[in-house]
Amino acid sequence: TLGTPSFTVGQTIGPQLSPTHRKVLTHALKSSRAVGVREYHSVGVALSLDVDPGRIVYQFDDTLSLRETPVSGQAHGFDFG
Repeated sequence: TLGTPSFTVGQTIGPQLSPTHRKVLTHALKSSRAVGVREYHSVGVALSLDVDPGRIVYQFDDTLSLRETPVSGQAHGFDFG
């Protein structure tokens, strides 16, 4: 991680991981300051990868804020030209 703080947010972890994926993911998640998860399954996987329970954070899925009708960028102050 080169000393740079990292955060993992809003991800589903798994459902199945190869031994290589488990090794890489274990290193990445254990070095993250916080690991955001969206469901209980991901909590279990994170714990099985030795992530400190105090760094696991439940969060909403990003899509919960989406509207059924698209909103223009200008409605939020963006001008995509």
